[in-house]
Amino acid sequence: MHNRLILAAALALVVALAVVGAGVWAQGMTIDPVPYEPRLCTDPELDLNGDGVLNKADITYWDEGTRQCLDNEGHEIPGQKCDPKFDIDKDGDVDYDDLALLYRYLVTCMFPPYDVLPGPPGHTDPKPTSVRP
Repeated sequence: MHNRLILAAALALVVALAVVGAGVWAQGMTIDPVPYEPRLCTDPELDLNGDGVLNKADITYWDEGTRQCLDNEGHEIPGQKCDPKFDIDKDGDVDYDDLALLYRYLVTCMFPPYDVLPGPPGHTDPKPTSVRP
């Protein structure tokens, strides 16, 4: 039963992210990458569930936390107010733009740019210039 619940939650996350992506694509926009800032991967404002790190659980937390205040198109339901912590882009309202930005941060933290990662053990390539000691 627990595995089915996890599978259902993962499927819901994939569908939600596909909806966000389809909406952006339909508008002819691209989701620009966010600059890699390691501190954002543990930023308390992005770590919505409080586990100390930005991960998929924060996306799920955002989705579950906004169900009562957002409609299926990502607009606030009249008479309902979303918790301000879900306003990721700090523009004064909670909508799918916030979910898209949270997702961009998550992807950047999960897959940092190649030039900031150290090489494999024993490599002889010069050290990338953007690696901080």
